[in-house]
Amino acid sequence: MSVEKFEGEVAEVSDFRGFPDFQVYDSIVFRRSDGPTLKLENGIGVPSEMADVFKPGLRGEFLTCAVPIGRRGVSAIHPKGGTARAVFKVPGEGMYGVMAIITLITIIFSPFAIWFYLQYADIKKTKLEGEALYRARV
Repeated sequence: MSVEKFEGEVAEVSDFRGFPDFQVYDSIVFRRSDGPTLKLENGIGVPSEMADVFKPGLRGEFLTCAVPIGRRGVSAIHPKGGTARAVFKVPGEGMYGVMAIITLITIIFSPFAIWFYLQYADIKKTKLEGEALYRARV
């Protein structure tokens, strides 16, 4: 996970989609105190616990994070003259745990699936042989 801490101001936020635990913005533009702007794009998550203060014009320290699969968000804010808030979660992080478990189960049970398929094929073959022998006698 890549983390970046900087001081600045929220210059611009795009439309967002609200979820129970996140506000997901299409883009967020920060104007950094040291001069350059930082634009985060493509689904930036801000935890709902911070959403009430996370608006254009907010000044303070920000901590942003990014995970390799492309999920990014704001993990902590310390507004000037306000109370610091930190919520270290990433949009969709629960999904990755579920997918890891499903993948692990699939890997573990793949040999059983192959064995069951071979048993099924053997049963089908045996049934066909039996039917052929029966028809030959009738």
